[in-house]
Amino acid sequence: MNNTVIRALSGAIYVALVAAACLKGGYFFLITFLVFILLATKETIALQKKHGGVHDTLVWLVAIVLYAYLSVDFLAIDMTLPISGLELFFGVLVFMQMAGVFLSPKKKSQHPLANSILATTYLFLPFYALLQLEKADTDIVLFIFVLIWTNDTMAFVFGKWLGKHKLYERLSPKKTIEGFVGGWLSAVGASYLMFYINHEMTTFFPFIIATAVSFAGTIGDLFESMLKRKAGVKDSGNVIPGHGGILDRLDSVFFAAPLVYVVWLLS
Repeated sequence: MNNTVIRALSGAIYVALVAAACLKGGYFFLITFLVFILLATKETIALQKKHGGVHDTLVWLVAIVLYAYLSVDFLAIDMTLPISGLELFFGVLVFMQMAGVFLSPKKKSQHPLANSILATTYLFLPFYALLQLEKADTDIVLFIFVLIWTNDTMAFVFGKWLGKHKLYERLSPKKTIEGFVGGWLSAVGASYLMFYINHEMTTFFPFIIATAVSFAGTIGDLFESMLKRKAGVKDSGNVIPGHGGILDRLDSVFFAAPLVYVVWLLS
């Protein structure tokens, strides 16, 4: 079986799994995205081990505590937990700073501690946002993914067709300004179409959501490219044949979801 067929099949399975999780919701949504975030944790630690180091045991410890707490909070329909997930997260960051005093003595580099805090923040915020959005509205998470897929696909098409000016050549040589604009406008169109189909049409909200997803998603893509460049690797992993790691599929979501959650709260 050639690489193109493998890539197409694995991509179709991934899309189907995400769509099914978003449409089904509940336990299936939680388990699916919990598996995604655990794989992302493994890949992030592996990348940072290759650039500056990371306190992997510390990251896994706080990750398990945070993910478990968020999972309980997501399923606790008739129960109020003593503190919010965000409050626990900020407490964990303080704990990590204190632990870093012992794990990274002054004579040694502070890069492992900085990388550990970065990894925790990078992984926690999107997982928190996705769970909160799913609890608030069963459609918005699927909307985020559809907008990202639309943006990425059309950015590639417009980039191939009209692309002349590099967007950020140092991190992503193939991305162009023309491709970015084409992807963004396509995402805006897809957003209005989805809100119309869902009978929730408003004048500005679909535009705001699409713009947030497009801009934040592109930054997320570039951020993960930076992590991979510093680690000296092409892909974050190989869990999805032909596509690389789970981070390679969720990099845009990791930045878009928290921003959409903020927009959702403000709306």
